[in-house]
Amino acid sequence: MMGTLDAVSRIDLSHLTVQRDGDEYTIGDPRISRFIRVPEPALYVIERADGTRTVRDIQEQILQERELDVDVLDFMTQLQALGLAADVAPAADKRAMSLVDRLAERIGALLFTGHAAWVYVSALAAVLLLFVLRPEFLPHYRDMFVLPVVGGNALFVSLIACLLIFLHECAHLLAARGVGVRARMRVNIRYIVIVAETEMTGLWGHAPAKRYFPYLAGMAWDCLLIATALLVQLATEPDSIANDCARLVILLLMLGILSQFMVFLRTDLYFVLGNATHSADLARSGRLFLRKLWRKDDDTREAWRRLPGTERRAAAWFGATYAIGIATMTVTLIIYSFPGGYTALSMAVRQISAYPVHSVPFWDGAVILLLAGARLLLYLKGARTAYRERRERRRQRLSHMGI
Repeated sequence: MMGTLDAVSRIDLSHLTVQRDGDEYTIGDPRISRFIRVPEPALYVIERADGTRTVRDIQEQILQERELDVDVLDFMTQLQALGLAADVAPAADKRAMSLVDRLAERIGALLFTGHAAWVYVSALAAVLLLFVLRPEFLPHYRDMFVLPVVGGNALFVSLIACLLIFLHECAHLLAARGVGVRARMRVNIRYIVIVAETEMTGLWGHAPAKRYFPYLAGMAWDCLLIATALLVQLATEPDSIANDCARLVILLLMLGILSQFMVFLRTDLYFVLGNATHSADLARSGRLFLRKLWRKDDDTREAWRRLPGTERRAAAWFGATYAIGIATMTVTLIIYSFPGGYTALSMAVRQISAYPVHSVPFWDGAVILLLAGARLLLYLKGARTAYRERRERRRQRLSHMGI
């Protein structure tokens, strides 16, 4: 384990990846999925830190060649605190990949790299063409009701929705694995909304252009599933169970795709926008922009001043989007969602209290309460993930370098 660094310490940073992102650079270690943004002078340090030069040697060389007085020791200390610095060249990771990992990587490379994109583009074009030619195939709210019993239908719809969300996240996971990035699924909280997400931090080790496919893989897979469900509709009789299920799948997938435009909840399109604008943390910068408008303290102004120009420009328009989105969702929750949820739960409790256990209304109400309980458990798990995520971001901000 590394001790306290000093001017004669020899540090090896050859294991770090470096990718240009706008006016800054993203550096990090893909093995631990930890990345930070740095200005250009940091690259001069990384290029020379190969384990053979001391901290003093690197600083003197940069001063002589670049005429820049960089505090190399402070930079190295910050990297050490983040677990990104090594006093010797790190050994290659020789752990054998499991059969599941190798299979996931091969499937991901087959389905979500290179010319595979044309398959999803073709599926999207086919979906749009069918909706134009056969507008009766467009989803309708009535498609949500497949079974005649309300509780049973709610359970059925919830199971189908969970399956589709799982497949959406599997697409992200496989796309990341296809480019050699480890990924994992988890439940999180965005604002007060429970979301499933795939953690793909290792993508920061790749060029910005190579991040788009993994970010869009879930929506691409959704388009392919919609095209498949439309084919089922074409091949089956109206009002048949297969036809009704296909219409339900299309409705749920369309709602899922539309929800991706709620970028203030850090959806797939949020990461696409962040990548396109080279923003390290679009949501945080957007909130800082809003705070700057109504708080005039020195700390806020200084934090805003330190942001790169590209980050400030992106934060200005995203801050407006963020404020409008959060306000709209808050009003919607207060006026519709909370009262509707309270009414459903009240009806479920009354049905359980008023009807015998062997009756249909009793179990209809029981299913509603069961789903509410499952949602609460997911919320608690997501809240735990969100808390850990905020704590890690805060730790990284406190350890962030000052070059």
